[in-house]
Amino acid sequence: MKEFLKENPYTFPIGFDEEGKYGNMFNITAIPTTYIVGKDKKISEILIGATDEETLKNYLQEAINK
Repeated sequence: MKEFLKENPYTFPIGFDEEGKYGNMFNITAIPTTYIVGKDKKISEILIGATDEETLKNYLQEAINK
């Protein structure tokens, strides 16, 4: 994953869960899984699997507008 990120840099944080602690805590069943957190610090959406750019932008805009 780290090599992939060197070749494909992203501008948002990427979490590494090498011990599986958070995968178990949040019941992650697929990679990638994207959690969108609103201004209220609550999860507003969970996107399981790959998501296209437009869909992600729409969910992020909704979270910003809440």
